[in-house]
Amino acid sequence: MYDIIGYLLTLVMLVLFLRELAKKKKRNHFQQYDLSDPNNQLRFVSNASFKSKPLMERKVAHVFYDIENKLKARDLGERVFSEVALGAYLNTVQRDDNAFKSINSKRCDFLIINRYGQPICAVEYQGKEHYQGTARHRDAIKAIAHEKAGVAFLELFPEDSKDIIHAKLERALAA
Repeated sequence: MYDIIGYLLTLVMLVLFLRELAKKKKRNHFQQYDLSDPNNQLRFVSNASFKSKPLMERKVAHVFYDIENKLKARDLGERVFSEVALGAYLNTVQRDDNAFKSINSKRCDFLIINRYGQPICAVEYQGKEHYQGTARHRDAIKAIAHEKAGVAFLELFPEDSKDIIHAKLERALAA
């Protein structure tokens, strides 16, 4: 009788020990790959190989240069930037973490600022491959955030000629 109780007690202790060991292993694995830890980030980046890649596809670059040339012709000190995170230039008026997190990781293709560094127009280039997955939702979120912030939101399309791009820019920048 005592042998069975001793055996069962030993078995329970072994199961508890193995369970705790598995938890510790899982916790260590999580800590080892936790991206919120800057030491892990440093390790990942140090161990990886990197290469540069073009910031813009050729067609997008042409649109960028068209915008840049139009702004130079206006001679108002406006500048254009590419691939800007919305969280870099938009913020919620009252602290609203969910709303801010909803825009923070999104980017506009081009951001036009005035001579004082204030954003005045975000430009989205809707290329042929643009509307995939949740693109319509992302664009709606971007449009609403810009409207609420008083920053013009302009959409350009592959079929837009240079003249059409310039006319759309004039209308957006005049608003």
